[in-house]
Amino acid sequence: MIRILYKCLLLVILLSGICFGATPDNVFKKHNSMLYNPLSHGLNEYSVKVDLPDFVKHLRKTSAIDKGERLSVRMHWRKPNKRGVEVLGVDGKGHILDSLKRSFQNKFELIVPRSLESYYEGYSKRVIKESDGEVLIEAKDPTARKVIQRFVFKFGANGLIKQVKIYRPSGVETREYSYQKRSEAGNKYVASMVKATVLGAGFRTVTEYKLSYIKTSGFYVPAKMESSTKLIPSQKKGVEKEISETLIFSDYFINKDRARKWFNSKS
Repeated sequence: MIRILYKCLLLVILLSGICFGATPDNVFKKHNSMLYNPLSHGLNEYSVKVDLPDFVKHLRKTSAIDKGERLSVRMHWRKPNKRGVEVLGVDGKGHILDSLKRSFQNKFELIVPRSLESYYEGYSKRVIKESDGEVLIEAKDPTARKVIQRFVFKFGANGLIKQVKIYRPSGVETREYSYQKRSEAGNKYVASMVKATVLGAGFRTVTEYKLSYIKTSGFYVPAKMESSTKLIPSQKKGVEKEISETLIFSDYFINKDRARKWFNSKS
């Protein structure tokens, strides 16, 4: 009788372990642990110059800036998440300054990845499917008041996220991820390509991002981001449009007090 009870107890423990391993929080934590994050290697602050050759070419073509006028951006960041964008070379052109500062706010995540937990904060979450090592997790807004109504995350058998579906009233966005495991990143993974597809009313937008990296000051950080966006109309008579963007990262100052001094100069 004791032996039977022991076997039953062991079976319960094993099954509990399997269920525990498949909870949303543990799946997300495993993904985060496999990705390279400079915060885990002592990053406290950075300052980096970003050149925008495609954007500059467009501005010169539309005569928004002179042919000889230079334009670049310097991103400043400090823990825990203090961000600043310094636009260089377009003094007096407020509309360009404001546009660049807004558009660069999400570029900080290229260097310090946003944790997946931050995406579903305030959402109710559950595992909706497990098959052949893959896991589907739904995060849903219980209040029905958020801009994003729900997420559906798809994780591969290796534990890394493969796809995210983002549901908004305006349409559905699908993001697909590819990774590379790099020795320069301590044998951690970095995102090498992201494909985002947005289905809206009367159109489909497809954007592909390609990322390359460099090791500097002991950190593995972006060197270049190339993106291509296609606006594809639903109707055959519509005209397909394509926009390209290149960001070149250089002149990194990591943990050199450069960002702190810049923020202090603005206070």
